[in-house]
Amino acid sequence: MIFIVSRDARTMKSILLATLLGLAVVACGATDDVLNTNLAQKAELVVRAKTLYAPKETAYLWYEVEVLKVIKDESGVKVGAKLQVAARRPGLPEGESTLYLERYDKIHPGTPKGRWRLVGGDAATGASHNKK
Repeated sequence: MIFIVSRDARTMKSILLATLLGLAVVACGATDDVLNTNLAQKAELVVRAKTLYAPKETAYLWYEVEVLKVIKDESGVKVGAKLQVAARRPGLPEGESTLYLERYDKIHPGTPKGRWRLVGGDAATGASHNKK
């Protein structure tokens, strides 16, 4: 611990402000921000997930993902440990991503419940913060 003794109040204020600014920078750098708030506003479910299965090329790609963390849930549907997620090409990237989801049966009535689609249908509008 360093103690600085000074009679100059201006110097002490400068040292205090520099210390607080340094602590703020360290605290911001330590934050693991994995959310795009603009995309989250459009989604009923936001999860941090890991892609387990990437399908072969078809018109609509169905991915299986492991839910690592539920960030937002306004869906009223029980979220399991794994989800089926639809996306158009280019689809989900490998590794961990934050997924912004909407219920597939809301978009396509009559389809089985428990399936999800990336908001907007693709990774550009429904996935962020990828980490391989």
